[in-house]
Amino acid sequence: VVLIDRQRQAWRFDLGEQIPRRLAMSGLDAVSAGSDLLAALQHRPPLEIFNLYLVDASADDVRKWSSGNVVPVTYPGDPEQFLTEAPDLPAGDARDLLVDANLWLLHPGTVTRVNFGTPLIQEDYSLDQPPDAAVRGPLGYTLLDGATIGERELFYIYDAANARIIAFQRADGAFVRQWLAPREGAESGLLAAVQAMTVSSVADGPPAAYLLTPDRIVRIVLE
Repeated sequence: VVLIDRQRQAWRFDLGEQIPRRLAMSGLDAVSAGSDLLAALQHRPPLEIFNLYLVDASADDVRKWSSGNVVPVTYPGDPEQFLTEAPDLPAGDARDLLVDANLWLLHPGTVTRVNFGTPLIQEDYSLDQPPDAAVRGPLGYTLLDGATIGERELFYIYDAANARIIAFQRADGAFVRQWLAPREGAESGLLAAVQAMTVSSVADGPPAAYLLTPDRIVRIVLE
């Protein structure tokens, strides 16, 4: 786990060791104070060497720190500007960030796909509107995760405005399915205020989603 504190000091946590280690990242002083989206992509599996991507909110850009080739990981140089051109939806307005083979910026109603630094326009890639859009309020996507279910690669998105989780196909953004909390009972407010979400990949069967709510961590099966 990598995080940056309020003093703009980066820290690396090994989940087994659970001890914070200082991580030198030059160029953090130039990142705007409102920036809070940071993601890592493993560069040399199975070694713990990873590149870091950060959305600079005021600059409407993504900065990339490339790692060295030693363990523990180091970042010998300044970050590069990752985006080769401005996307049609401002990067600084993104709600969440995901990095896999591509980089994805989540917006209130869609995502921006970035291929090796080049953002695609919404006409080339976007998410379908959910089929019940006419009877619901405006979309309010805030959390994004990806998972492989069998041979299908899916996105899972938390829609805070409508208290639901929605699945889309990664390849073309097609709507797949949605999940809502029960209308009544003790779990009726389960999806009302999700603060973080991760969905596990599975070879067969429905995946599990792990949700961080204001008072607990919840595991639910998306079936």
